[in-house]
Formats: sequence, C-alpha cells, structure tokens
Amino acid sequence: MYMGRRWTGVVVGIVSLCGTFFGDTAQAALTFDAAPGWSSSEVWSGSNASHFAVGDDGFYLYGAEQVGTDGGGSPLHQNVVRHFDGVNTVEVARSATFSGSDYSPDAITVVNGEVYWAHVQSFSLGGSANVFRSSFDGTNWVTSQILDESVGANVFSLSTDGNRVYGTGVAPSSNNVAFYFDDSDSYTVLAELGGASGGTGFDPNGNFYAGLFDFTDGSKVLEYSADQVNDHVSGVQVTPYGGSDANGSFLVPGTGSPVMESDGGSLFGVEFDPTFTNSSPYAFDLLTNTAESLGTLSGAAANNLATDVYVRDGSVYFMGRDGFGPFGDAAIFQLIPEPATFAMLVVGGGLVLGRRRR
Repeated sequence: MYMGRRWTGVVVGIVSLCGTFFGDTAQAALTFDAAPGWSSSEVWSGSNASHFAVGDDGFYLYGAEQVGTDGGGSPLHQNVVRHFDGVNTVEVARSATFSGSDYSPDAITVVNGEVYWAHVQSFSLGGSANVFRSSFDGTNWVTSQILDESVGANVFSLSTDGNRVYGTGVAPSSNNVAFYFDDSDSYTVLAELGGASGGTGFDPNGNFYAGLFDFTDGSKVLEYSADQVNDHVSGVQVTPYGGSDANGSFLVPGTGSPVMESDGGSLFGVEFDPTFTNSSPYAFDLLTNTAESLGTLSGAAANNLATDVYVRDGSVYFMGRDGFGPFGDAAIFQLIPEPATFAMLVVGGGLVLGRRRR
C-alpha cells in the first residue's frame, strides 16, 4: 500500500555532507543498519523535513513548520523548501500560512536548477494540489505557481529525467495517472495507470517507472520506455498510454516511496512492514523479479519511515523520518555497495553509471 493519496553529475560534496537543518543543533535519533554487502552513512540530519530531492548542488529539503496560532489557539503552519549545500542551509520558498494540517508537503524535485514542489490539500479538502516552481535569479529565489488546486489534480510523486518534471496523482478526471509538465509548464497526462498512486523515477537511459497500487495485484511498477516518453512529449503519441501499453510490468514489495529510481538493473524503493508502522529501502532486480532489503531503519520515537530513494554515481540515498507527519526528526542516508556487491552489480549489468539524458 502507498502512503498518501493519492547522473555523472556528482552532487557537490555529497559523500561528506554533514550538518543540521535550519539551525537545529540536535541530531536526529534515527539510525540505519545496512544489509550485508552495503555500507551506510548519515549525510544530513535535522527536523521538519518529510521529503527531499537531490540536485547537482546538494539537497533540497521539504517539510512543514509551525509559525504561530490562530485566534482560537489552533496551530498555523507553512510548508517550507530549503537547500543544503553541505555547509549552509538557505530557505528557497514557503507556502502561504494554513491552519492545522490542511496542506501536506507531498513531493519535490529539482531540474536544471529549478525546484518544483507540491503543496497538497489534505483528504478532507479533496486532495487537489498546488505546484510551485522556485528559481534563483542570481540574487533571490523567485517562486511562481504552475498548477492551481482549482484544476482538481492531485500530486503524489514528482521526479525528473533531467529535462522536465513527471509525477503521479489523481487527474481532474478522477483517474490515477502519470503526468508531466510540458515546455510551457502545462499539466499533461502521460498514462492512465488505474489503481492508487505510487512513486515515480527514471533510470540513466531515460526509461520511466510509474508505481501504483493495483487493487487486484497489489503494488506494481509499470515501465514506459524512453522512446514512449519522448513520443508523447514530442506529440507523436497524442493520447495517454494505458497500463497495457507499458514496456514492462513488475510486482514489487509494498511501497511508500514517492521517488524510486533505477540504476538500469535494479529498482530502489521502500517497503513497509506487515503492521504498516515501519519501512526501509529495498532493491528490486528487474531481471529476476526478486527483492532484497538494504537494511533496517530504527531509533525513532514513533514510526521509522523511509521515503524518497535516489541513485547517484553508484550510491543510493534515502530519507528516514520519525513518524508519518512532516514535523519530526529526519535524516538522509547514503548507501554504498561494498566491493563484492559492486562487482556483482557490474558483472550482472545492474549498475549503470552516467548522467541522465538531457
């Protein structure tokens, strides 16, 4: 079940990133015990982050922050995007103030230095999303809105192939879809997926992976080839693809990973335990259709939850957080295959290095 509704570009200093978030001096209590064949290190820890994106210049952190109370004493919040370059944390953008948990910081991605972030209404408000784009003009971060909640589109995941932004969510038609923002930032449906929304991601060859929870088969990932994606973007394919048009279909472990990327041989996602209270990352071999755990996340006071999994230069990055809400402690971990595991991945063709298509 999914949570919610719904490349040689080395990240600068990413192996040695270590710091705190928004001046928070308390390190997150989360720890990660890597599976045999992998080593892990914490590269960032702090609070008030529930999702993140990896850019060529560091991490982009997305979470919520209480900014006061209303006249009745109820909390007021804002969703906040910040950039961490390994030393300094700079605020990129923040949403308008809202009461309670009326909006969620559900998804974020960065492409060509521009940050796209989804400000999503809660279930009680219908789940429709605002999506904003924040860009640095050389002096300040400037934010513009590219999708308004009045359109009625929900957003669960945002990811990128290095050219534009893709995602999953419920379209205004009430169907679960994969979508992208075209060159003019217009919302365009790529594929009708069915089921409930799951994560998205790419491999280095530009193949697109769209997750869903199929009410018959369970957790599933559909692969649309780079050619299929390009045909739709260029207008050769004028209607949305269907599930049966997918180049591949994989039954994966139950996942709550909004971002789940592939290195070309394995797909990296997040699996919940049977009680749906804790989750940890896994690697799913696309040739053998088998999954292996990458380790165990622990140390949280509430629930140990992993989210957003990225692959960069042979390393896997994911965020762990304490609880389902966007306010608690969080940490980003880097997983590196040990020499024997790395050799097996290379021999098996499971590790593909290089930058994504531009």
